[in-house]
Amino acid sequence: MPKWISRIANFIRCLHVCKQPKKQYKVLSYNIKPPKQQESQLANNPWSQLYQAKILLRAEPNLLFRKTEYLILYSFLAAKINRQITGVIHTTGECGTGKTTTIQRVIDSLKTNILFKNRFKFVKVAGLRLIDAHKAFSVIWKHLTTQTVSSDKAQTLLNDYFSGAKVREISTILLIDDVDFLSRSKPEVISNILNWSNQCRSKVIVITTSNHMDWLEQVVTGPVPILNEIKKLLFKPYTSNQLENIILDRLNGNFAFDPNAIQLAAKNGKGNAKAALGLCYMAIKLVNSTYPGIMQITRFHIAEVTHLIQIKQFKNLTKFKNVSPEDITYALDKYND
Repeated sequence: MPKWISRIANFIRCLHVCKQPKKQYKVLSYNIKPPKQQESQLANNPWSQLYQAKILLRAEPNLLFRKTEYLILYSFLAAKINRQITGVIHTTGECGTGKTTTIQRVIDSLKTNILFKNRFKFVKVAGLRLIDAHKAFSVIWKHLTTQTVSSDKAQTLLNDYFSGAKVREISTILLIDDVDFLSRSKPEVISNILNWSNQCRSKVIVITTSNHMDWLEQVVTGPVPILNEIKKLLFKPYTSNQLENIILDRLNGNFAFDPNAIQLAAKNGKGNAKAALGLCYMAIKLVNSTYPGIMQITRFHIAEVTHLIQIKQFKNLTKFKNVSPEDITYALDKYND
């Protein structure tokens, strides 16, 4: 038989074999999940240290290292309520230094004190939550009367309410949180609120918080007679040692963090308790999503989270107009100081 005929025959046999149906194998499923999903469920186990630490980091904070500021604020408010007079106190300090928490604890203490609990109303205006500064008047009026009205009408009603001939029966404590944010666009709103404390019959006590001490002199316009009478209370940044103790107090005996990780988080927090605790919280989320199976946060994880935050801030800086590379470099250098 010629070789070319045998080659054709072999080729036909190969085609026949390829056309035959493959054997069907039965797939046995034992409901085995991929390792990453399995470990993610383990990390979200309510009995795990990481899961409990994530909850503890978001829990109600204890007031640490702010006893002096607490006593100053408590004495100021108690004296004003007791004497039924007006006053303004401005609390200032960098973000995450415990200003709002301290104020809230003082208010809570006054509410439980039998001598003061029925002698004042407390109204809080969160500046960062207001798109328009004029909305502050509507918020204050609704707290005082439960009525919802427009900002312009609320301003008129409040001016009459606090400047009228009728003496207010009880004091009104107004907390204007993040007042520097509100006063950037419309400083006249803050001037209006501060002028209420000039009315002797109003019994208005104003508490303001900001990140800058000299915001008042820069933004308040018009005559404000009480400008020199405003009491100022400075909240200094926490030290690294204090931030370590704040983190340990929040974890409340939880062992999800290596001591070196806590030390680095406190250092990178740069005096800001919110930032230090935020690094710890983000490190847990990083481990759950990227390093399944790891059940303790180490220094490496805190460093990685810090690096990711820096990259995000760098990207955000590049989105702004008129920001030169020198400005970005300077900002990053200040962050790394």
